[in-house]
Amino acid sequence: MVLDERQTLEGVNDSKKLTQKKREELYDRIITSCISYGVTEISAEDIDKIGIQEANLNAMVSAASKSTKYIDELPHLYVIDQGPKNNLKPQLMIPKADSTSLAVAAASIIAKVHHDRVLAKLHEEHPEYDLISNKGYITAKHKEAVAEHGLQHFHRKSYQLKW
Repeated sequence: MVLDERQTLEGVNDSKKLTQKKREELYDRIITSCISYGVTEISAEDIDKIGIQEANLNAMVSAASKSTKYIDELPHLYVIDQGPKNNLKPQLMIPKADSTSLAVAAASIIAKVHHDRVLAKLHEEHPEYDLISNKGYITAKHKEAVAEHGLQHFHRKSYQLKW
């Protein structure tokens, strides 16, 4: 995520602190205001193979490399909220960066809206799992659906909670 320093994005905050409606409103403003951004999806199968931490690192590196396609130079600094991530250099680790950095907060909104849209599409294909309501988290209703219909390609088989 590379933001134009001249832009102000009032209301941008940690995606977890915003309503779905507010995230959707901000998403369009962020996309049109930023210089570049990148989004990467990691499959449940890949997460099962390499683990969630390695998958998150791969996603960050991939998204960062996608964002550089829109600009002539690499970002000057990667701001992350967990670290260190050896493949992202130079980097600055700021705990809870999505609450204190405009660029990280904007990136968290893009990621959350993209995730919710992917789940909405999956919900259309597999309504029995009610992914539109649980947003991919294991709820009692979701566990019942897994028990009745089985796991699908989008379920992480290595997830620690027993399905």
